Amino acid sequence: TVQHRHQAEPLCSLVQTQTLSSLSEIRQCDSGWKGFDGSCYYIVTTEKNWTEARGFCKSMNSDLVIIKSEREQNFIESLTDNSYFWIGLKRDNKDKDEWRWVDGTYYNPPQQ
Repeated sequence: TVQHRHQAEPLCSLVQTQTLSSLSEIRQCDSGWKGFDGSCYYIVTTEKNWTEARGFCKSMNSDLVIIKSEREQNFIESLTDNSYFWIGLKRDNKDKDEWRWVDGTYYNPPQQ
C-alpha cells in the first residue's frame, strides 16, 4: 500500500545577501543555522504540515528551502540524513499540473 506522509519537519532557508562593501567578509550564519553558498539553512525538529512549516520559517524571517542546483540538493541531503522534510515547492493554485517554488518561479524538472 502507498502511504502519504502529511507531517514532516521543515527545512528553512535564509538567503544571505551581500553588499559591495561586505563582499570581502565571510558572512556567518546565526547559531543553529548551517551555511552553504551564501545561504543559511535551519532544520526544525518538530513535525508540521506544509502550511505550518512555512509559517514557522516565515516567523524566523526565512522560507522553506528552494533547491537551485544539484550541489545544493546534495548539501541538503547531507543535512537531512534521508529523513522527510518539507521544501518550498507546491502545486500551482490555478493549474494543478504545474508546480511553483515559494518565490513564485515555476519548477522545471531536469530533462532525463
